[in-house]
Parts: sequence; structure tokens; C-alpha cells
Amino acid sequence: MPIRPDGSPMNASTRLLPEHQQLLERLIGLTSREEQQWLLDQYPQAREAEFVEALCIEATKLVRVDVRRAKLAAELAAELADELDVPAVRGRSRRALANVFQTRHDYQAAVRLYEEALAIYTEFGPELEVGITRSSALLPLTCVGQHDRSLEWAKEARRIFEAENDALRLGRLDLNLGTIVYRQERFEEARALMERAYDRLLEVGEPPDVAHCLRNLATVHIGLKNFREAEDVYARARRYCQQEDLPVLLGEVDYNIAYLYYLRGEYRTAIELYRETRERCEATGEFYHQALCDLDEGEIYLELNLIEETVRSTDAAYRRFEQLGMRYEAGKALTHLAIARIRQGKTILGLDLFGQAREIFVDERNHIWLALIDFYKALALAREGRRFEAEGLVDSAHPIFVANGLEPKAAATEALAARLRLEAGDVAAARQLCHRALERLAGLDLPALEHQVLFISGCIEERAGNREAALAAYEASHHSLARSRSTAHTEELKIPLLSSNLQVYESLVALGAGGPGASDPDSVFKYMEIAKARNMIDLLAFRGLALPTRKAHSTQVERVRRLREELNWYYRRIDIREVAHGPSGEELSELRRLTRRTEDALADSLREVEATDPEFAALRTASAGGATEVRDILPAGSTLVEFYTARDTIYACTLTAEDLDVTAVSLGTRVREIQQRYNDQLLKFRLGDAHIARFAGSILQTSQDVLHELYLELLEPLESRLGGGSLIVVPHGFLHWLPFSALFDGEVYMADRFAISYAPTATVLHSCCTRPPVAGRGSVLIAVTEEALAETERLSPELPEARVCAGSEASAATLRGLARGARILHLATTAEFRRDNPMFSSIQLADGGMTFFDLYSLDLSAELTVLSGCGGSVEAPSDGDEQLGLARGFLYAGSRSVLLPLWDSPVRARIDLLASFYRLLDSSSSRGEALNRAMLEVRERHPHPYYWASFALIGDPS
Repeated sequence: MPIRPDGSPMNASTRLLPEHQQLLERLIGLTSREEQQWLLDQYPQAREAEFVEALCIEATKLVRVDVRRAKLAAELAAELADELDVPAVRGRSRRALANVFQTRHDYQAAVRLYEEALAIYTEFGPELEVGITRSSALLPLTCVGQHDRSLEWAKEARRIFEAENDALRLGRLDLNLGTIVYRQERFEEARALMERAYDRLLEVGEPPDVAHCLRNLATVHIGLKNFREAEDVYARARRYCQQEDLPVLLGEVDYNIAYLYYLRGEYRTAIELYRETRERCEATGEFYHQALCDLDEGEIYLELNLIEETVRSTDAAYRRFEQLGMRYEAGKALTHLAIARIRQGKTILGLDLFGQAREIFVDERNHIWLALIDFYKALALAREGRRFEAEGLVDSAHPIFVANGLEPKAAATEALAARLRLEAGDVAAARQLCHRALERLAGLDLPALEHQVLFISGCIEERAGNREAALAAYEASHHSLARSRSTAHTEELKIPLLSSNLQVYESLVALGAGGPGASDPDSVFKYMEIAKARNMIDLLAFRGLALPTRKAHSTQVERVRRLREELNWYYRRIDIREVAHGPSGEELSELRRLTRRTEDALADSLREVEATDPEFAALRTASAGGATEVRDILPAGSTLVEFYTARDTIYACTLTAEDLDVTAVSLGTRVREIQQRYNDQLLKFRLGDAHIARFAGSILQTSQDVLHELYLELLEPLESRLGGGSLIVVPHGFLHWLPFSALFDGEVYMADRFAISYAPTATVLHSCCTRPPVAGRGSVLIAVTEEALAETERLSPELPEARVCAGSEASAATLRGLARGARILHLATTAEFRRDNPMFSSIQLADGGMTFFDLYSLDLSAELTVLSGCGGSVEAPSDGDEQLGLARGFLYAGSRSVLLPLWDSPVRARIDLLASFYRLLDSSSSRGEALNRAMLEVRERHPHPYYWASFALIGDPS
């Protein structure tokens, strides 16, 4: 908790002449000892007692703005005080320097200096300064483990202040002592002390005292998990700082408010508040909290896998902390920056940054951070194939984790060592290490980490040729992952032994789909479904628990929210305790016990919510229906084909009313290469109308040849099971961007044989098809640009009761309001896709972007949502998560189906296709048939699939 440890009034000053005050300001503005010495030589009066005491006070004030300059000023004051040999000034200089070291987390040095000051005041007096020194030293004493001594000093300080009848110092002592007991997690005692301090300081203290007290009292409420009370007290502190014109303290309070939202897992709000706070701190020159904003933001972005933002924030934090001379914080920022660079694929740069961070923590004598860096480096080196270097780092990190009671990280190092031994071909050693890791995790109830270790165990058994044992380990890994009760950040999820949680499902599908003893098709189908559901959970990440549910009671939702906030707070406490100096195994065990208890309570509450909202349940857990359940909603004569890529083999489950079959159809690398060649043909349409007109025939022929190759790879192996009528495709990965309607069998396109629609998963399809009839009426068309307005004006006559919203009306508020009652919702807009975290991609509206998380908060009753103008890139197809999240967001919000572009076709062709589709809706038996007929109409005028095959219907096609 931030405190002002020096017992002196914050606005204390000595009576200096104006010219001496100017000299003081010049002196504290210098950044080198040589400059200071030169200035002192010009002004002999700087060596007078009054001036040195003023320098001590300014050094204390400066410590939260620029620690490096504060240290220079305090060291100079100490030298000048020694020359003067005036006891009061020497004591004051030691206290000022102790305050600097305390801020830099060098508590041993701070204690030593406080002891020097105490010895001076004890010998020469006055006794009041003895009390002030003891009160100021309470936090460093506690931080170096001298708890009893800290309480003794507090007791002696209280005796002195009471004898002096000094209400001000008693208030400050309660404030400091409250900080101590807070750090010991004696939260109720801390609150009583803080409230008593507030009552006293409000009466006799100076405004900064009151502001500090309110800020610290709010922090105590966070410790008590009284988050609403904490918000209220922070609001009081903020109003007080504004009222008393305390801009620096206002910045500190704003930082703490942002940090409160961070602790509660409300990252987006926290990021906005950090941004505002940083601007305020920059305006007031309060660089310490400005850097803290950057550091916290960097941690948030790293958790969200928003790598560009992580690099920007952590680099800014590192540079600012270096300027301030705050090495511990600089080391943390460097570590996060290194992880981000490695995720960018810049491994050499990342390893170099790890090296720089390691040097800092060597100087800081922080062995836990050193072990963490070694472990992170080992993970990076292992992925680069540098096994011997990785093994050495694992061997150095493991004993430190064990010695400090960090059992999860000790188990993780053993599991990584097992992976490395397996790569070396030493199956026996790998198996032994994996067993040791599992034994260490027994009883800890960390299912997400257990899942990773069990997966490695499965790899070991598969390498040894023990197929049944491998399958058993993979299934146990799946069950542990399913048992992981929270999609929010947990401590074990920060240990990325696997590149993806989906590896276990690839193994289950690959082993179950072929070879002797293959699993039944129903199991393979279910694992495909679970894998895709799990992928959505991982993409939703921290927001998984915060997804809205429109069917639960408000009391249920409120309880879920409160438990989620409490759980996020426990996760952060565990993170902080694990890397603190000398963490206590008992403290961590107790925190983990409380975490498990809260997770259980949250799981119970969520089950109540899920009972009333199955769609919420499907998004929160990796639950999936079986083939029988999906078969019940298939239209007569239709076929569902679900694709899944496992270990670069594309498997297809073909489901009809009578049968379910699993087939290995092709290689992922092969199909991706063919798809890229098709996209290369689409890129030719950017060369201009003249080029297209001249080479139209050859472009069409080449495209048909490529589309025929895709047909041969993906659908030709399934021909005996493909009926007629409608075909529902459940893609996987990059196949989401593939136009299956345009696949060419050598004679006709698939659009000539089937009305094709898509689904994110078969389970989602079942949910869409079993919803109650749509209650919405009319149509709402939202046009964000002038071009979009022309599109919507052309299309609105084809739609019932159409209303066009353009300009400022094309806003998020419109989408949330008018669209709620629409039967058809048409959005003519653009999209910004993020590949590092697709769930932060967004569609653009007049008042800004709406990310996929915003879409999940909508409440729609639409039969159909149409997106226009926001297709994917044809230069380098992604893994389809952007499209998946976009469609899933609208489906979850209540739309039965979504029509969205695979790429952006020319405006005229797009409008022609959508106009035909809208006109044919009422005369067709299904939305899928209407789209198919519209495609065939446009194809008569524009033969190339670029013009007619660019839209995919996702969800209920009927």
C-alpha cells in the first residue's frame, strides 16, 4: 500500500530567502554529483544548517516524482550535514535518505539509516524526533521480517506522542501502523486504525494527510473484499484532492481506482482509467504513477495476448523506471517485454531482454524472479530446439521454486524437464519426471496445470508405443481441462507448457480416428465439438465469466459478479505473494484454499445460471452435444460435414439422418497452400477492370482448376455420403474462409448441387435451430459510411418495414436499441481484424468500434443479421477465429443466423447479391435456399466466384 512514511508534514518548509529558495530549486533539478558540486562551490550559503534541512525536506517531496534525483539530493544533504555536524540536521538527513531507499524497496538500507537517525536523536534529542523516526521506520522493519521490533517501535512512538499530546503525530502513527497490519492481512485491525487516523487527521492534519488516509483506507477495503466500499472511499478521496488542489495525490488516487478495476478483472475499464491517469500524472510531473500505469497496462495486455500494446506499455514503463532509478519495477517491465517479444517471434531479442532483466534481479537479490526468468527462458529455448541450454536453466530454477514452497512452478519445471528428456529420446527419465510432477500436484487442485502435465504424460506413452496408456492420459488431460472451473486468469495458466490447450484434442482425434483400436465415430465427433468449444473459451479468456445472460435472475447475476471479483482478487494476491521476497508457504496455501472455496461457490452459482440459459453454459464451458442430439435438428435430406485438423491431418465427420462416419481427407498444409493459390486469383481483381476484361477467361479457368483441387481434397473423399438438397459445413481453422459453394467437381460448382450453410459448431447449430420463434418485426439497416448509405438505400425497398440509420445515428446505441426488436438487421460497415487476439477485432460504427465482447452484450431478436463490407483478408488467410467470434457474437446475442462476407466483393456485385437474397427470402423454403438462388442469379451476369460466392450463411439455415 502506498504511504508517506516520513512523519513530517508534507508541505513543511524552512524560512529561506528568495535567492536561497531559487538555489534550492536549481540544486534539486540537477542530475549528477559533478553539477551539484560545481553549484555548491558558487554558493557558500548552501552549507548552512537551514539550507541543508530544506534540502532534506525537498528530497522527501521529490521521491514520488523522480527517485534518482531524490537520491542525489538526499545523499548530498547527508554529506553536507556531516560537514556541519549539527545533530538535528544529521538526523533529518538520515531520515530523508532512508525514505529514498524505502521507496526503492531497499529495506535493509532504509532500516540502517533509520537506526542511524534514531541513535542521533536518542543522544541529542528532541524526543519528539525519536518518535517520528520510529513511526517512519515501521514499514521497512516489517519488510525485512522484524515484525516484533516494528510493533515495539510503534508502541514507543505512541508513548512519546501521547506524552506530547500530539494528535497530528498520533494520526500519522495510526496511518503507518495500519499499513503494517494490512501487509500482515489483519484487515479488520487495519481498518480500525485507518478510521481512527482519519478522524484525527481530518481535525488536525494537513490536506495531504487526509488524502493519504482515505486512499489507504480504500485499499484496506479491497483487502476485505469490500469492493463497493473501496470505490466509495476512493471517490471521497478523489473529491477531497480536487477540493484541496492536490494534483499529484489526485493522480495517485486515480491510479489506485484503476488498479481496483484491474484486481476485479474489469480490464477494459481499468485500461481506460490508466490512460486518463497517465495523462494527469504526465501533466503534474508525477512520473512514478505514470510508470505504474504503463506497467499494469502491460500486464493486462500480455494476459490478453495483445502483443503490440504490451510492447508499447512495458517498454515505456521500463524506460521510466530506469530514469527513476527503480530497478525492481524496471526488471518486471523488462521481463514482460521479453515475453511479448518472444510471442512476436523475436526470440533472440526476447532472450537478450531476459538477460538484462536477470542482471537487475541479481542486483536486487531476488531469487524468485531469477528463477522465473530462467524458467521463461527455458520455455523459449525449448521451442527453438535448444534443448541443452533449456535443461540447464530448468535445473537452476527448480530448486529455488522448491525451497520457496512454490509447488505449481516446481511441478511445471519438472514437466518441462520431462518434455526435454522425451525430445532426447530418454523415455524412462521423461516418465519419471512427469510422475514426480503429478505427485507434486496431487492435492493442490490446479486442474489447468494438471491438464498440461497429463498431456505431456500422454506424449511420453505414445512415443513408447503404449497406445492405450497414451489415450488414457490424453482423456485424463481433457477431464482436468474441463474441470478447470474458471476462464479468468489463474496462476497455473501463466505457465505455458503447451502452445495451446487444443493439443490434447488433436491427439484424441488423431488416435481415435484411425489405427487399431480406433474410437467409435461418436467419440471423435464429440471431441471435435469440445475442441471448438474450448477454442472459443480460450479466445474469450478473461471475459468468459463476465458474459451477459439475459435469462438469469438479477440476484444470481449479482452473486456471480461478486464471486468473480473476489476470485480475481485472490489470483492477483497469489501472483504478488509468489514473487515477493521470502514468500510464506503457509500464506500461499491459505490463499489457494480460499481460492478453491471461492471457485466452488462460483461454480455453484454459475450452474444455477446455466440451468436457465444453456447458450451461456455452452460459451462458458466446453460442453458439447452428441451426434444423436444434432441429428434430430437436421433438415430432411441434409448432410452435416464437420472438419477438424489434428496434427496437420484434416478429418471430416459426415452426419446424416442414418449414419455418422469419420474420414481423414487431406493434409492441412496441402489445403492451405491450395487455398492461398485461390486467394492469389482473387487478388488479380485489384489490377483493374481493363485487366480483368482482357484476361477474364483465363482467370476463371485457373480459378476453377484451383477450386477443383480443393474439391478433390475436401469433398471428393466424402461423395458416397453426400446426399442432395442442403449441405451444412462446420469448418475448422482457415477453412472458415473457404467458399464451399464455389468448390468445383470438374463439371459443376457445389452451389449447383447444394444449398450450403455453415455453423461454428454443431452444438451452436442445434442451439440456433431449437430457439423459440423470432419475435422481432421489420428491418433495421445501419450505414456507417456514404458508400454504405447508398447500399442501404438500394436494399431497403426489398425489406419489410425498413428503417435506415446513417450518420451519427449509425451508433452503438442504435444497435442496442432499435435492433433489439428487428426481424432483420443489416450492418453496412467495415471491420478491423486482430490476429494476436481475434476477440479484440471490431466492427466500426459512427461512434467507434464494437469488439466481439461488445457484440456478446447485445440483446437481439433477429431472424437474420447481415454484415456487409467487413470481409477477411485474401492476402494471408488467418485461422478463422475473427470470423468465428464475429458470427458467434451475434448468434449468442439472439440472432438465429448471420450472413457475412468471406471477402469484400465489388460494391455493385455485393448489392446485387443481397438484393436478390432479400427478394427471394419469402419465396424460398429456407434462408439457405434463398442465398443459393441469389448466388446463381448473380453468376449468370458475373461468372467468376469472386462476384457471387463471397457470402456465408452461418447458423439456422431454415
